[in-house]
Amino acid sequence: MHKYNPETNLWQEAAPLTFARSGICAVADRYSLLAIGGMSGSEFLDVVEKFDPERNCWSQIASTIERKALSYGAISRDKVFIFGGCTGFQWRVSGTNLIEMYDPALNEWTGIQSVGPPKHCFGVVTFKGEVFVIGNWTEDSSQDSYLKVYDVDENEWKPCASIPRGFTVKCLALLRIPRDILRSCRVVQ
Repeated sequence: MHKYNPETNLWQEAAPLTFARSGICAVADRYSLLAIGGMSGSEFLDVVEKFDPERNCWSQIASTIERKALSYGAISRDKVFIFGGCTGFQWRVSGTNLIEMYDPALNEWTGIQSVGPPKHCFGVVTFKGEVFVIGNWTEDSSQDSYLKVYDVDENEWKPCASIPRGFTVKCLALLRIPRDILRSCRVVQ
């Protein structure tokens, strides 16, 4: 693993993960990086490691509730949220209604049952305290993708009513979501 130092504009070697794996969900705040879940060979993992850049080391923290890979995550109000992911080798059964929330103060994951989380998640980002999720909300992943806002306080999904002309959600799913789109999103009440 390598870490980038913006002050020197250089990459330097960093400590490797304790558990080698692929398909992790990586979430960062200004103090640390979390590597959540993933796969080791054919085993799905619930392992969560926290990287401390000051000490250049990883430490294991509380495990997730479900073993999964390829999840998407975001931090809002000092809590970590993970959405979607694959819990088995049959991709169709990987959709779950469980959103997992990590509280660093308690070092524990809580499962949040939610009506209508995405069946196939493509991207998650927080902007001004809101969690924006791009995904398919149907079993058929060939259907259109949608941008929705997850209301952390109400535990509900709200569709984004407007996206500027010229942008399609399918294109956004592959890229970072431009701030203009996030600013212009008006949540349907």
